[in-house]
Amino acid sequence: MATQTTTRRKVVHAVFTYDDGNGGQAIAFRGSLIDVQSADLERGEKFGALAAPDAELDAGGTLTVYPIDGTAAEQDAWVKSAKVDEVIAEVNRHPEIAQSVLDAEERRGDQARTTLVASLTTFISSNL
Repeated sequence: MATQTTTRRKVVHAVFTYDDGNGGQAIAFRGSLIDVQSADLERGEKFGALAAPDAELDAGGTLTVYPIDGTAAEQDAWVKSAKVDEVIAEVNRHPEIAQSVLDAEERRGDQARTTLVASLTTFISSNL
């Protein structure tokens, strides 16, 4: 089977099925970053199931206060669920959490939002 070009996208819908590139089907859930082939890319974009890799998804609900004394897992979950503007607003209200929030975002690895990492790094360096 010839290798096809893929495009990285973020899943917007609760679940999205796509060709795994090996003749089978793969399942991805909301917020997952996936590499999709052209037919699945067209289908996903047509129905609003896919977005750019750095797109923020509307989580709905009310964001809780950052768990500064929480476990790393609790902090990671908070950061993952928050939009960039929500994180920045919380850090502006409570500057003492900036480094902890940056650490949590960086623990996300390749899913870390570069704009957030840059903003937090600048905030920290200007508030030393």
